[in-house]
Amino acid sequence: MKRVLENIKKYCTFVEFAYSFKDEISILVDKDFIKTNTHYENRIEKVLPIVSGYVSAMFSQYISKSLKKFPTEAFAFDARVIILPNDKLKEYFHSRQAFAMAGFMDRVYSFYKLTVEKRTVASVKVALKEKGMNWNDFPQYVCSGYVGFGKGKWKVETASDFSQKWEKYNVT
Repeated sequence: MKRVLENIKKYCTFVEFAYSFKDEISILVDKDFIKTNTHYENRIEKVLPIVSGYVSAMFSQYISKSLKKFPTEAFAFDARVIILPNDKLKEYFHSRQAFAMAGFMDRVYSFYKLTVEKRTVASVKVALKEKGMNWNDFPQYVCSGYVGFGKGKWKVETASDFSQKWEKYNVT
């Protein structure tokens, strides 16, 4: 998904911020661009097929190139609009990351047959250590996903320090 995020701004210029984990991308759309651009005429529903089509095409293309020895089919992504006030945006994106990290911890918990009282990052880290493993050995993007941001130059980085990335987005 990193490749998709790296190129999304090129084809979907209305994207201002994006968070991706596993097979999900949440994007923040420039509502003023949608209001004033003659192609969209303030109709947000026109954005949905563009975003889902782009993500589906880019992901399918990348996977087929990466897995040349294995037959791959086209992948399809859906899209939906969630309208939020500006003061709820950070909370929304942070909640998507929390949901994604909880899913990752569940997979680690199950795969490595960990025993913990509560499934928190701290307790999973301790349980992994008891099995001779280290949470920090997992690639950061696997644990926390990616963010894309930048009003000037578009950047894609791991989302391990999400709040700092959000602040960079709001400043740039």
